[in-house]
Amino acid sequence: MIIEIDREFARLVPPATEEEREQLERNIQQDGLLDPLRVWDQGNGRAILLDGHTRKAICDKHRIPYADRVVKIAVQDRNEARAWIIHHQLGRRNLPPYQRGELALLLKKQIEARARERQAHGQTAPGKTLPMNSSEALGGESPRERETRTQLAKAANVSPQTLGRIEYLAGHADEETKEKLRRGETTINREYNTLRREKEGREPASRPPRVASAPSLLSECAAWIDQAIQRGELPDDLVAEGRTLLNRIGNA
Repeated sequence: MIIEIDREFARLVPPATEEEREQLERNIQQDGLLDPLRVWDQGNGRAILLDGHTRKAICDKHRIPYADRVVKIAVQDRNEARAWIIHHQLGRRNLPPYQRGELALLLKKQIEARARERQAHGQTAPGKTLPMNSSEALGGESPRERETRTQLAKAANVSPQTLGRIEYLAGHADEETKEKLRRGETTINREYNTLRREKEGREPASRPPRVASAPSLLSECAAWIDQAIQRGELPDDLVAEGRTLLNRIGNA
């Protein structure tokens, strides 16, 4: 079987650190390939590598055979293959939270498409509901967007608020900062708060419109506060106060 490297798929796999690669190379030289290569069979004796890029490179370098250490993964198309790679990496490697979030966010389009399809048929993710609420009326995060964020956060094993900060950093931080986050040399909260402070003249979180009814105003304020918390728009020291205020509004 000829195992081919797909450039897009290879970029989905976080590279091993120098120490990890050196240790893996010693292990393979000593014990052979213990962890099999996982491939997407293309027929005609060809396959695309889904997992094991570093292991294959080491085996090729030292002429270590691996023909009997190949597992075929049942995927139907590139979307399924891409999702399998991401979930596999999230499940098997001790990645820093920022890298887990980056990987999970690569699934965003697929999860959004499934959420749209469920909503079109009046369905939701298991255990979820999608009620109309003032959040939608205010033009903020819709139930479908919140469902997507929750699923991505679960895949990354972080909170929805942390995922929002990861997405913000991915779009606004410089590459040096992102590399430090990927190596676990700094924290998401520290870099997020620093970046937000440095962004002069940034637009404040949208405020709810004025309404005549006091109960309606309280409801819309609660929705706005909840959005700000979920999207990571509140500094850490205000999140607890925001949740306390939400509870008070709910008991009003």
